Amino acid sequence: MGYNKGTIQKMIVRENLLLSAMAAIFQAVLIGCTYLVGMIFNLAIMVTPLQILQSILSTGVVVIVISIIASYKLIHTEPAVTLRK
Repeated sequence: MGYNKGTIQKMIVRENLLLSAMAAIFQAVLIGCTYLVGMIFNLAIMVTPLQILQSILSTGVVVIVISIIASYKLIHTEPAVTLRK
């Protein structure tokens, strides 16, 4: 079919990185919304920049780890079988 194991591995790794980046961006948006709600309702929300950075990075790492575990079998099977799944 023109696919080899290396090509499929690259596709899965890129997909995992994209998913991780999207999760980190979504996490940043949620933190921004939290601040906005806090300002609107006059709530004291104390989140330091270090906590924000740790939250975003940990979200990305968790997504990557889960994606790697989930796609482990796909990476180590034959390309034709992988593409059918």
